[in-house]
Amino acid sequence: MRGKRKSLDVSSTKKRRRLRAAFEREGGRCFYCDRPVILMESGAARPPSGIVDGLRIATIDHIVPRAHGGLTKLENIVCACYHCNHQKHDRSAYAFLAFKHQQKGVLRTG
Repeated sequence: MRGKRKSLDVSSTKKRRRLRAAFEREGGRCFYCDRPVILMESGAARPPSGIVDGLRIATIDHIVPRAHGGLTKLENIVCACYHCNHQKHDRSAYAFLAFKHQQKGVLRTG
């Protein structure tokens, strides 16, 4: 199975609970860009833009990516907007924050 991503082996209900927990912990904001995010209803189709009514859609992101051995546990996930999660690819959260800092001169603190 080289080159193929494994699907998360957690139920949809567990994924939703983890996303909600990360969303609440981050105060309803993206961990990387600090913009407000919204939770999509279960089963709702995500628009390609990742934006609904002017707000970015919340996604689960792994601090240590799964591609690098990171686990899908609350301690290793953050709430990220679809845009940041897509840009991050398989970088660690720390590497991505350094990249954003270098690109925009802004680093989220706190």
